[in-house]
Amino acid sequence: MVADLVEKGQLEFQPDWVEETRRTMIETACASLGLQWLKPLKEALPPEITHDEIRLVVARLRREQGSAA
Repeated sequence: MVADLVEKGQLEFQPDWVEETRRTMIETACASLGLQWLKPLKEALPPEITHDEIRLVVARLRREQGSAA
């Protein structure tokens, strides 16, 4: 639900929600695999990175892409 609000621009992403190293790893995976599907991202990342962390970072990146378009 929080990720949906972030993606819609109704809630600002807070950097402390996802630890910086994990956020960087997720962003790197997104750059090579894209933002459309979460499953390939989850499979490409270390198991300790949660689906919720991935979803939050992807929501922020999708929002940034949408506002840049």
